[in-house]
Amino acid sequence: MNNYRSPDGLPTDLCIFTLAPKPVASKRKSLPQLELQVLLIQRSEESKLYPNQWSFPGGFSKENETLFESALRQLKEETSIGDDVHLKQLGAYYTPSEKNGWIPTIAYYALVPYVNFRTMETSTQAIKAKLVPVEEAMHLSLAFDHNDILRDAVKRIRFNMLTTILAKEFLADEFTIAELINVVQTVVPGLDIDKANFLKGITSTKKRQGVLEPICDAMGQPKKSNQYSQAPAQLYRFTGYEPFSSIYNAT
Repeated sequence: MNNYRSPDGLPTDLCIFTLAPKPVASKRKSLPQLELQVLLIQRSEESKLYPNQWSFPGGFSKENETLFESALRQLKEETSIGDDVHLKQLGAYYTPSEKNGWIPTIAYYALVPYVNFRTMETSTQAIKAKLVPVEEAMHLSLAFDHNDILRDAVKRIRFNMLTTILAKEFLADEFTIAELINVVQTVVPGLDIDKANFLKGITSTKKRQGVLEPICDAMGQPKKSNQYSQAPAQLYRFTGYEPFSSIYNAT
């Protein structure tokens, strides 16, 4: 038996994203406007490091919990959310400095439905918690090395949106292709999507099964919706198949 131990209290930090609805002034039928936002907390004035500065939820782990358990606990303690949040590990970060000392951290990330934040409360460890547009957060001077974590987490969440069925979490069971594209382009702005090729790539191809399938009514006729458009559009649903390559590429 050796006498070596890991450093006590390895910290975890959490980069939590959501797709927040933006108010629409027009009364005409249109797709909801969404915005990719990230959860930030403001550190208290009494904090020894970075007082009053914005950062991610997080903190030191306890001896009797895993890092994943620590991350969920910190999220619940600092913001009151945490249930049904599917965290994924982003990586380890360590920037030596006289100010921070020797404190590596393990970063986690998640993209969660906006409804999770409706009951968000701030703990005594932070004076404010709020959702901030990602583009705005990128220009803030965040505490510790959280700017680096944010940059990497944004890249990862965009990659996941293009290579998995992550969009499913932000859609009803039945949806139109326009609604799906709206979610994808909110997370990956500027993505050029040709609707015909897009549809071909996620229904069926020679290389893989279909990710989506069209829905029919009880009479076997195509089921459609005009909730967000003047003309009825075909409804689809996810088949449950998860490919191992980009699902938004028709080749």
